[in-house]
Amino acid sequence: MKIIVLHSFKLRKTKKNRIWRPVFGRIRGGNFRTAVLLFLFSLMITIGFIIKVTIDNIKYDIRKTSNKIQTLCKKNDGWKDVFQCRRGVHNSVKLLRKFWTERYKNPCFRNQRKHPGDHSSELLQCVPYFFVIGFPKCGTTDLFDRMSHHPEFVQPSFKEIHWISRYRFIPPRRDRLKFIAMNRTYRTTDFDHGFLLYTRVFYPMVLDVELEKLLKNKTNIEYRKITGDFSPSTIWDNDIYSSLPKNFNLTIPSYTTADFVQEMNACAKLIVMIRDPVQRLYSDYLFFHAANKGPFDFHNKVTSAIKLYNDCIDDKGVDACAFDAPLAKTTKVRLRLGLYVVYIKQWLKRFPMDQFLFVRLEDYAARTSSVLNNVFNFLQMGSVDTEIMGKMIFQKPVNTRKVNVGEMLPETLNILTDFYEPFNEQLAQLLNDPHYLYHLS
Repeated sequence: MKIIVLHSFKLRKTKKNRIWRPVFGRIRGGNFRTAVLLFLFSLMITIGFIIKVTIDNIKYDIRKTSNKIQTLCKKNDGWKDVFQCRRGVHNSVKLLRKFWTERYKNPCFRNQRKHPGDHSSELLQCVPYFFVIGFPKCGTTDLFDRMSHHPEFVQPSFKEIHWISRYRFIPPRRDRLKFIAMNRTYRTTDFDHGFLLYTRVFYPMVLDVELEKLLKNKTNIEYRKITGDFSPSTIWDNDIYSSLPKNFNLTIPSYTTADFVQEMNACAKLIVMIRDPVQRLYSDYLFFHAANKGPFDFHNKVTSAIKLYNDCIDDKGVDACAFDAPLAKTTKVRLRLGLYVVYIKQWLKRFPMDQFLFVRLEDYAARTSSVLNNVFNFLQMGSVDTEIMGKMIFQKPVNTRKVNVGEMLPETLNILTDFYEPFNEQLAQLLNDPHYLYHLS
């Protein structure tokens, strides 16, 4: 029996006496090319619709998150600028990592990826709310110890992590915590694992969060405690960054530690501790160099270093010499670390001024309680009672000189003062504070 299929398509002749059939008629007539084109056209329309729906959902999620953050801003007047900053990052077109959970003052997030050895697919990880980014021998360790008494500060497992500037790329030393040294071969190619090791330094914060949730028997808590990274190399040590592909053939790296911190926490509070660069250099020399320590040896090393840097500055400029790792290795004293203004300007290109607090060691030593209160206000921490403040003030200073061989020679003081003078003037102008002139004030 024959099956006859009827349709309304009519045939007509073209000018060249060819029979013309509508699209569907050609498909039924077996025109495979037409069928493929029609399928691709339908597929493009479908994909376009799916993309539009996805974008609309993303925009809705961003608006929803923004509204939540805005609501939390109103609730937490003490640190609403943090939420305002985060809301701005949410609305930004920049592809920055958004490491924070709503209701947490400290940046924490739930990692959905299963890690080996973890019992939960939603591992809570925390990154620093604030960074004491430098400089060495300017009181960062002493601040760390005194802040440990504050009830809203959760100490990381140790102070000087140096992961951002160094151990992100090279194996850590053996005297670090065992969980950091479990995999001593990670490099940038295994960033996820290296970053997990970094966040493990802040596990005391994770344990405190989970304990508070357990005690309050709540899933969503308003968590006010914070933690920080006190690595004094963060602001200046870009020696490995200078070798990254992004910085190939550049005398001044375009991608630095400041960029990485911005990607991790664009709303971070940044504390910069500074002291007279001349005294900083002498303290640094006495602390790190083991043999032949003394004013005469220091003088010889300083004169040699100043000559090298003056020649470099005449040839390549100040900024290029401050980031020149091979040059730094040829000198026996870390002269470049006193060029504070060079490194601070680089960070000010990535972060606004209101996210910085600059602390002079001279002020910190003379008015400890006042400076500590400034730090707590900057970090938007609660005030402490008299007993806790007493513990902070009367605590013995830490990380002082390992040897005492007397003061530097007067001629050494003079040549160092002359070397650092123009940079101190630039710093005082940048921060609008004449106290940074030091020997000229």
